[in-house]
Amino acid sequence: MCILAFLIASFIYKVFLVKPVETYVSDSMFPLSQLLIGGGANLKRYLTLVYQDLSRTPYFYLVLVMMMCFVLYFVHVSIRSKLFAFVSSVLFIVLGLCISYGLYLVLQKPLFEPRAFIGIGGFVAVLCVASIDDTRSSKIFRMLPRILIVLIAYSLVVFATAYGNAVTKQQEYIYFRTDVLVRDLESIISKDEQSAVEFQGNIGYARATKPFVYYYQNIGRRLIPVLMSGNWVFTYQPLLNHRKVPYGGYGSSECQNKPAQSTLLLSNHYQDIYKAGSCYIINLKDPKP
Repeated sequence: MCILAFLIASFIYKVFLVKPVETYVSDSMFPLSQLLIGGGANLKRYLTLVYQDLSRTPYFYLVLVMMMCFVLYFVHVSIRSKLFAFVSSVLFIVLGLCISYGLYLVLQKPLFEPRAFIGIGGFVAVLCVASIDDTRSSKIFRMLPRILIVLIAYSLVVFATAYGNAVTKQQEYIYFRTDVLVRDLESIISKDEQSAVEFQGNIGYARATKPFVYYYQNIGRRLIPVLMSGNWVFTYQPLLNHRKVPYGGYGSSECQNKPAQSTLLLSNHYQDIYKAGSCYIINLKDPKP
């Protein structure tokens, strides 16, 4: 009965409620004739991003040591063929890394954002649990995995704390820049004027966020994108949600049909504001300390 209720609810959700998004990700699978080539390309990009994201973190090297401990442990406790234990444990790691990306591997347009990489954490957790030895091995094989697990957990806590502080400071910086921008716009644009804004440049990172991005490099930039940057759709969200201003975006007719010539109205440390017809072009600046 529970299974039937689940199937009915899933059918209703799929047919009547869900609105598929095809702009940056798709649930369409490769045809069988392209499955190996397409899946291989997705796997290559996935593993490349995993390496680029994690290679600057202690977590990456601790996991490598844990993988070696996993292999050595199964070779050590094997009572039959040591070679078979070695090959099978290495094969398990290789296959585990491959399938940790899940069904994204076979999608024509998979998601490569950090939130889609949760499977790698699950795979590492399986390795950690499997490496906790029973009474069949020596003391070092009982203690080393436990020490590594503590260090891995500690490295994740440190990373999560640093990330939380960095993203909080970046959010505060975005709100500050939004307040400055709205104040400047209100000094230029009258309340009854029908106008739109178009963004260029970017605001950069908050001073307190830069050390996190500099240290962690690729994963830092992917986890904390520069929200107010050019005509990215999310650039307008602070204006719409934080201050609820009535200006149209770059897709509005005022900016789509703006004249080629523009006039500089305001220039300061944070932005330059130009006017072209009813479109206000905002050149955001990344102020240097």
